[in-house]
Amino acid sequence: MISLVYADLHVHTVYSDGIHTIEDVISLAKEKGIKVIAITDHDTVFHYDKVKDICKQYDIETIRGVEMSCYDYDVNKKVHIVGLWLNNHPVHVEKLCNNTLKCRDAYHHILIKELNEKGLDITYEEAKSFAPYNIVFKMHLFQAIVS
Repeated sequence: MISLVYADLHVHTVYSDGIHTIEDVISLAKEKGIKVIAITDHDTVFHYDKVKDICKQYDIETIRGVEMSCYDYDVNKKVHIVGLWLNNHPVHVEKLCNNTLKCRDAYHHILIKELNEKGLDITYEEAKSFAPYNIVFKMHLFQAIVS
């Protein structure tokens, strides 16, 4: 099979708001002929060793990455920044990510209360059941609502 795509440098897994495991993503990448991948889960850098190990099994090169959620106060908008080629110990990035995850988690507790007030009967625990590796993301709220 000839692949027209050599690399995918912006991929999410179940470690943030993706719907596939790391192994499923990398297996699919291999199937599609992708040679290089960067798993850039939202505000999450702690799972790179697992990504690296699975990529090695599938003979795919990996680049350590993250998609950081930020806020641009000059224009009052949320922005996402993809960071690639992080070093082996991105402690400063991880500290920023952990702070963002705490803020996101607090916001989703509030959002669930607002959804309850509008008649949607979901709980944080139901949403969390769709997020086994991290805090709840909007995708998990949608999954809880649908279920």
